[in-house]
Amino acid sequence: MAIHAASYQQNPQTQTVLTRYKNAYRSARRFSSIASFVKGVAAFLIIAGVIACFVGASEPGAKSVIAISGGIFVFLVGALFFVLSVLVGSQAGAMNAAVDAAVFGCPFLTDDAKATAMSVLVVERDSRPVLEEDRSCPHCGSTEVAFRRRENGSEIGVCRMCKRAVPIRRN
Repeated sequence: MAIHAASYQQNPQTQTVLTRYKNAYRSARRFSSIASFVKGVAAFLIIAGVIACFVGASEPGAKSVIAISGGIFVFLVGALFFVLSVLVGSQAGAMNAAVDAAVFGCPFLTDDAKATAMSVLVVERDSRPVLEEDRSCPHCGSTEVAFRRRENGSEIGVCRMCKRAVPIRRN
């Protein structure tokens, strides 16, 4: 369950910035998916090369030399694909980190909007209540708890330090 504050959902400039960062994160995920696909192709080629070498070694004559050399070639191509997949995957990680840094340093976004853009605001359920007088987080003890009204009319608190949900009980 994610928390969405209405204050930045209605601001068109903030929505434009959030859309831009969402697209950047999507590009990083695409690079990561491409790296995973290329890594799968590399694994297939490496396995095919090893099998070709074993099959070629079991046959006598010139066929074995051709099969072994072909197996070694396929194995090397698979190894090259694996190295390329690692490079593409590291580029995806660097891209993700760069977007995280850009979101963190963006002066146009509130802390809640930054957390939404980075998808780091995770709300966990906790059975320990927080009374109206006590506005501290039961998880970390911080007094920086933001209270928001949900769409259904109830309120929820979110600790700004540990980003966990703070349940509220009214007397």
